[in-house]
Amino acid sequence: MAASSLLTAASRRSFGWALRCCWAHQRRLLSAPPEQAGSWRSSSSSSSRKPIRGGDALPPQSEGMGDGADGRGGGPEILFEDILPDQPFSWQDEGTPKAAGDAQEPQEDWEDAVLAGVYSRKKPQQKKAAPLADEALLEVDLSKLQRDELIWAVGRAATLRLGKETRIWRDLPSAIAAQGGEAELSPSDVCRLLQALAYAPSEAPLDKALLRRLLKAFALRPREYSDERLMRVVYAYGKLAAKRGVRMPRFIDFATSEVVERDLTLKGWRKVRILEAIGSLPEAGPEFRSILVGQVVKNMKELDAECLGRFVPMLVEAKFHERPGVVNALNGVYKRKLKHVNFDDPDLILHSGLPLLLYDLMKTSLLTKWLERLQQLQLPLTTGAMPRKPFTEASEAAPLEGASPETVEQDPMAGLSDMPWAASEFPGPSAKAPQARQKSLLPADALRAAKNLEALKLAELCLRHERPSTLQSLSPRASRLLATARQMSLEPPEDLQLPELPHVFGELGRLFRASGVLLHPTVYGPYLLELSDPLGRVVVEWDTNWSLYPPWRRVRHEQYVKRKHKHLKAEGWKVHCVPQAEFAALTGKEAKISFLLDFVSKHRLEYLRLEAASRKDPVVVVVVIVAVVSCCCYS
Repeated sequence: MAASSLLTAASRRSFGWALRCCWAHQRRLLSAPPEQAGSWRSSSSSSSRKPIRGGDALPPQSEGMGDGADGRGGGPEILFEDILPDQPFSWQDEGTPKAAGDAQEPQEDWEDAVLAGVYSRKKPQQKKAAPLADEALLEVDLSKLQRDELIWAVGRAATLRLGKETRIWRDLPSAIAAQGGEAELSPSDVCRLLQALAYAPSEAPLDKALLRRLLKAFALRPREYSDERLMRVVYAYGKLAAKRGVRMPRFIDFATSEVVERDLTLKGWRKVRILEAIGSLPEAGPEFRSILVGQVVKNMKELDAECLGRFVPMLVEAKFHERPGVVNALNGVYKRKLKHVNFDDPDLILHSGLPLLLYDLMKTSLLTKWLERLQQLQLPLTTGAMPRKPFTEASEAAPLEGASPETVEQDPMAGLSDMPWAASEFPGPSAKAPQARQKSLLPADALRAAKNLEALKLAELCLRHERPSTLQSLSPRASRLLATARQMSLEPPEDLQLPELPHVFGELGRLFRASGVLLHPTVYGPYLLELSDPLGRVVVEWDTNWSLYPPWRRVRHEQYVKRKHKHLKAEGWKVHCVPQAEFAALTGKEAKISFLLDFVSKHRLEYLRLEAASRKDPVVVVVVIVAVVSCCCYS
């Protein structure tokens, strides 16, 4: 009985795989050029044919555009951040025309190659070694390098984060002028130079005149830039604006209009990346954000789960969740992803669905399925925990003769390798899981387990203190997962960066210690409390922590801080906020210490001063020191 059921299941899989192969083969034939697809379509009809399903037939590239990474040509371009010191380097052949003597592949060979899955429109490039060693970049003379070597050297210097110690940044404008100026650079060269300037360390000198000329070179020939390069140019500008304070309103007006005009060709995930880069800049404007968010909302189903989770805060900031039908569409898209058999990475499911919960966009039915899915996949919350392996029909079936139960438990296909319908006989897209999925099946390390526990604790606090009625309506399996997360203590490893960042409370903590006030870090729930008294459940923070962050992060961090204070107060903590604006207006260490002592007296925190405690009872000092040691160890 078990063997017959397995035979039926394997037959269904093989038949489905055969249908997918035929359909993929037909689509490739329809979208291929006439000389490759065969003589059944004339050249006149092929130039006027309509696109198949809106994306199979793409418009021709501009001359000199090359094979970009946006799906119009061959594989993705090789950029400087993708090259490691011990890897060979492959030069770009931007828009190199095909030699006249290159023979066209016969139709029969092309069809056989498509069926075999090895056909490629672009011949593999011959890899070359890096022209310079990393040590030579400190004193390299850019004027002696060829153009492609110059572009590589600049990108490599940015990757290695070389600053003032190298002469590359000072010699770059003159070296580009010697090569013919920015007008002679290809779109790939301009894109890679802008990326190098964006990723260079802050102490590296920046020639703003060179930056303007590079952006002007892009603005003069925007149609020669693929969607991938357009996204990278805009992202480079956003990074320079956040790190160097660059402001060029005229360029951003042109770039945003170019992005909006490419609505039909620009992928949704690229639009999300552009919103992340320049959406918070004041020169971008709310109109651009609203238009681009609206374009992404129309095709939310094209976003993967990770990108969808990053898009949710942008949707809320643009107030699109208040429009009719948007929340239902968002829940429908995520529900379909949750039902997919290959959506079995518990870490990805947790972190992609958490924004929907925090912004109150997840319906109760979807919330229950989300938590039950995490429970089913055994979300790893401790170091060494193993998530559940993906479900397979063979793993649930009874073992065949010749295979012991122990062997079948380790290998579900044990005893089936001799069958003609074994899984290895039908290689397909699901035969080998991607590398990311393979990593999700490994035992969890300390960092991965801590991230999962932090996110699940945040979800539990959000439901318990913000939506208690929803928490009561959950299924027993979902409630059991949340109860488990609540009972466990978060012990973050050293490489886990919990908010706040170190610079936020650095000065405040030093001045509290100088004034003799004993406040130390502790972890409560998913929150790291830098200045706290865990015995008295007291925490001291700025009233506006988010003002100490870059502009692109302030809105979301403000929501995080307000939620943290709300949860702490609901848990019985006293949250005392120091006025950040008044403190910043003071000059001198003595004036700031006096301000903090008045703050301590106003909120009746004198018992935290070591001098006052030692005068009352020496035993209190010992108790406080023991508490400091234990809390600093995050116990």
